[in-house]
Amino acid sequence: MNEIIFWFLVSLFATLIVTRICAHKLHDRNGYRKENGDFIESSKTLTAYLRKRTRKDLHHIHIGFGILLVAVPWIIHSGIGRMNIFFLGIGLSLVIDQLLPFFKFGNYFSKKMLRASIILHLLIAILGIIILRY
Repeated sequence: MNEIIFWFLVSLFATLIVTRICAHKLHDRNGYRKENGDFIESSKTLTAYLRKRTRKDLHHIHIGFGILLVAVPWIIHSGIGRMNIFFLGIGLSLVIDQLLPFFKFGNYFSKKMLRASIILHLLIAILGIIILRY
């Protein structure tokens, strides 16, 4: 298997696994709410920290878009390399994982949304393999 494809797949699926484990173990699903402009929650996630600091309703989809905003132009500028493709996989995974719940197609923590996220990751993986082979 091509090394670039390998690193793309590793970053894509490792990010999915780490994100889901952290979200399920560290997120405050019951207390998450906004009061007087402040987020009231006891989550221990990076996005919870960012919400408290910025007073904006940030989620990992936003971090993913931020990574893609840097990674895609960098790939266009410098070409496809191991590190570039690694960050592309991370950014894509963060966006894909929260895409359907972000648009209110279901609860992020439901089994339905987990299955949908896995299916979307598999589709992106297949598309990535096809594109990166040539």
